Order: sequence, then C-alpha cells, then structure tokens
Amino acid sequence: MNFVRLLIYAFGLTFVWSSLTACSHTRKTETDALRPKRTNMTVEKPHAPFIQHAVDLEVSDALLQRHAPCFVLHDDGRHGPILNPSDFVAGGSIQEVGAELDPETLDQWLSEPSHSELSHTYHLQPQKSIYKMSPKKIAQANKQAFADGKGVFGIVRRIDENVYSVKYFFFLAISRTFLPLGSHEGDWLCIDLQVESDDPLNRSDIVYAIDHYHGKQFIANRDGGGAYPGGEWTVEGRLRFADDDSAGQHPIAYLEEGANELHTCPGVYRDGPMRLQHQGRGSSYRTASHVQNLDDASNLECRLIMRYRGHWGATAKGGGIFKPITGNVTNPKAPPFQGKMWDRSFAANPFDPISDMHLPAQDME
Repeated sequence: MNFVRLLIYAFGLTFVWSSLTACSHTRKTETDALRPKRTNMTVEKPHAPFIQHAVDLEVSDALLQRHAPCFVLHDDGRHGPILNPSDFVAGGSIQEVGAELDPETLDQWLSEPSHSELSHTYHLQPQKSIYKMSPKKIAQANKQAFADGKGVFGIVRRIDENVYSVKYFFFLAISRTFLPLGSHEGDWLCIDLQVESDDPLNRSDIVYAIDHYHGKQFIANRDGGGAYPGGEWTVEGRLRFADDDSAGQHPIAYLEEGANELHTCPGVYRDGPMRLQHQGRGSSYRTASHVQNLDDASNLECRLIMRYRGHWGATAKGGGIFKPITGNVTNPKAPPFQGKMWDRSFAANPFDPISDMHLPAQDME
C-alpha cells in the first residue's frame, strides 16, 4: 500500500513539474525567441556625438515641420513601397532566429537595453509579399503612403549657438536598381539641413543641405555654390523649392532614378562608369505635418528606429565577384547606426562640413 502511495506521489510531482516547465516555456516563446543564439558578441554602440546636443521636443517639432522637404520620386514603381517600420516588421521575421514578428513584440523585446545592444547582428526579413510587389502595385502603394503620411522621420540637434542640424530620413521597403545586382531590402535615405535661428519656435533659415549618395556627400545652398568630394555634375549645386514656397522653407528632394538616393539638385551625376540621373519628374510627396520626430519616445515607429541596431532587410544582390560593379551591397542599418548620416562622420568638421568640402565644381552647365 505504501509503495502504491509512493508511486502516486512521484507521478504527481512529475506532472506538476512538467506543467510548470511547459508554462515557463510558453511564457518565454513570445520574446525570448528573439534572443541571439550567441551572446558573446561585441556590443555595437550608436553613433552619438550629437546626443548631448538634443533640443526640446517643442523646438525640434517646430523646425522639422517648418522645413519638411517635398519628396519627388519617379512613377515607374521601381522605388518603394514607402512604409513605416512597423509595416516592414509585421508578418516578417528575424533571419538569424526564424521568429515570426509583430511590431509590438519586437518593441517589447527591444525595450530591454541589453536586447537592443545585441540586436546589431540581426537581419529583419519582411514578408515575401512586399518583395514580390509589382511596379504597378508599388506605385499605388506609394500614392497611398503620401495620403497616409508614412515613411518620413526627422531629428534635430543643436551644433552651435543658433545653428541646428535638421535631418530627414525616408524609409523604403526595397531598393531596386536597373539591374538585379545592387538591389536590396530596406533603404534609409537622408537629407541633412544646416539651419540658423535665434528664435527656432517662430523663424529659421536654411543655410545649405547635405545629400548622402552611395557613401559620398554633396552640399547645395541657395546661391548655387555647391561642393562635393568628386565626380562631375551637370547642374549647379543650388537648392530648389516648390513654386508655391515663396519663402524657400521646404526644399525639394529628388529620388534618383534606378539607384535610390536623394538629391536636392536635379540633373545627371557621373561617377566612374555610373550615370545616375534625377531629373525631377514624378509625383510629389509634401511631407509637412507628416514628419515623425525620432525623439518622441511615445511613438512606436520612432522607438523601433532608435532601438533596433540590426539590418533592415535580409536579401541583397551584389558584392562578391560583382563588387567592382556594385560595391559592397548590404541591407542598411537605421540612421542612428550609420555614422555618415547621424554624426557627419564624413567631415573633419562635422559642425560645418562645407568648410571641409572645398573642391571646385566641374563641368557645370
């Protein structure tokens, strides 16, 4: 009899232990599935020389809306779709762990600082339906994104007395080139404005704009005295504004045809064998009132950008034996983790890059 009781007691303990283990496992799967398989990795820190120069949210909102650019892209359906990060994450996965994602779960996991630090080796893979969109559907999705105010973000940093860096970032789900080589998932585009103001809540003026294209930079100002580190432009480096923008507060940013970079000057740029053009034809996206402030911690989209340190995308076509043609094609990281965008790492004097970029213009017409 005692033996039977002992068996029953042992069986009961086994059942309770199994139940607790199962419950514990169930609780872990939602977010712990995102944990990296290796934890002895180097922790990547954000590029952050401007972090100590943050401004009040009210000031940054005022500057971001006052100078929000007009985004012009071609209507051929090769560029985009324009998305918010949460749209890119939804239904996708992290390639390294295979976990299916939703934006809220990823946001919850990244809220732990150690998780954010370890995410730098990850590749976010969007759902296949995004990558397989036809040009017609991409063009339709872009027009809807214009109406919904998606995919445009900004941040402001004080870099000197009465001088501000006012940056805008655009997010595209796919970067498609004319050839399959060089295409990749995810694309972050940047326009960085040097702005002066002694009363930023009420007035400010653009001094010049910095374009980022293929690892290089070009500076355009109001007078056409542009500067660049190399190559040949067929147009002057002068900012353009919409016809109804008589005050010259909202510069036009043209999306390059076939290679996905932003330029404040339409025309043709030659860089070795590459002939990259952005003639200014296409649909206009007026981003004023749509810019999401990256310093707004209450915004899910902005939290994902600021906390996720890995790659936006998992598929890239190029590099390897094609590197002489395509360069090193990778899926980009978010702007805080790209020094050239975030901290002006391309310049010896990041607070006034034009002072370093003194090469004379070539072959201007």
